[in-house]
Amino acid sequence: MKLTSTAMRIERIPAPEGTAFRLVGELSDDDCPQLRRMLAGPVSDTNVTTLDLSALEACGTAGIALLVDLTARADRAEGYLVLRSVSDTVFRSFAMSDAVSKLHIIREPATGAFSSAPRYLFRIGETTPFAYASSRHDFTRFGEEHVWAHQSHDWLIEAVSGTVLAHRTRTTYFSAETGASLYSEHPTSATEP
Repeated sequence: MKLTSTAMRIERIPAPEGTAFRLVGELSDDDCPQLRRMLAGPVSDTNVTTLDLSALEACGTAGIALLVDLTARADRAEGYLVLRSVSDTVFRSFAMSDAVSKLHIIREPATGAFSSAPRYLFRIGETTPFAYASSRHDFTRFGEEHVWAHQSHDWLIEAVSGTVLAHRTRTTYFSAETGASLYSEHPTSATEP
């Protein structure tokens, strides 16, 4: 399925999980209503909606505001809107608009293809992920560009200091000091271990 406008094209693409679209061209103010209509349903589902931005050349202020709004809408619906393969130019636009921390951005080479489904980390009791691993073992917090922690033999180790953060048992990460559950690879309620 392809929808076209003068500046941008929206393509539905296959994804390993949820629904995915690729934005091609420039996301101008005139394209925002069309993009909102396309994504309003998917981001309201409790699922992953991925936007591949590898072919997006520019994004105006209205487009950035729309992406922030759609991300917040997905969070409220306990779904996820993930932006993948963001070019340096578009990332700088997000940064200049102070939007990086409000978006779920996965920085990876702009290949135009999914390498694999990312793994997410959730704080216990939260339904919105705070970190992701697009490679197998390196976790980056949303809104940041650098690796935050590395998983090695079921230990989660802080990347810069080398401090042991947690030990993994199945999909839950427990504090190395207290044994309290800190993170999970799935959303959890506050009452779950």
